[in-house]
Amino acid sequence: LTIEQNEYWRLLTNIFVHIGIVHLLMNAIGFIFISAFVEQTLGRKWFLFVYLLTGLCASLTSIWWHDNVVSAGASGAIFGLYGFFLALLILVNKKDREVNSGMIVTILIFVGYNLIMGIAGNIDNAAHIGGLVSGFFAGAGLTLFGVVRNKRKKNNAQQSIAKSGADNTSIKLMEDIQLK
Repeated sequence: LTIEQNEYWRLLTNIFVHIGIVHLLMNAIGFIFISAFVEQTLGRKWFLFVYLLTGLCASLTSIWWHDNVVSAGASGAIFGLYGFFLALLILVNKKDREVNSGMIVTILIFVGYNLIMGIAGNIDNAAHIGGLVSGFFAGAGLTLFGVVRNKRKKNNAQQSIAKSGADNTSIKLMEDIQLK
């Protein structure tokens, strides 16, 4: 319906609409966990850009996969943030990747669990996959083109994570990844 009736705005606005309170709460939990890392790494403007871009890509993937299904929710964009962060964790040298391995495994478990639950029905796995893949490519691209670069100096982002009780791996990661 979105494409056939030229209602392209629905491709973006659907990431702000949820179907029920449980749907909203589950997305809020996933969003809070990942945004603590990604927003501190990118800053608000780039964070918003990545969120909207991956949400749009998730919507396009969903329409491509099945065009006659109603889909709503932020989960495609949230998966995009997880894909972005996964790219940052993986696209480092081998030593840093070993330090990041706990976070990598945690993200893979989160993604795997949610995709398996999506098979059970009434969950748009196409949007999840579209968001995850587009987020990974966004993370790789922003790293490759120098938007995100290595920096060893601590800043307010690392200090706020340290105060919140994050583990040493997370703090090390935030020291290594910083906005240019």
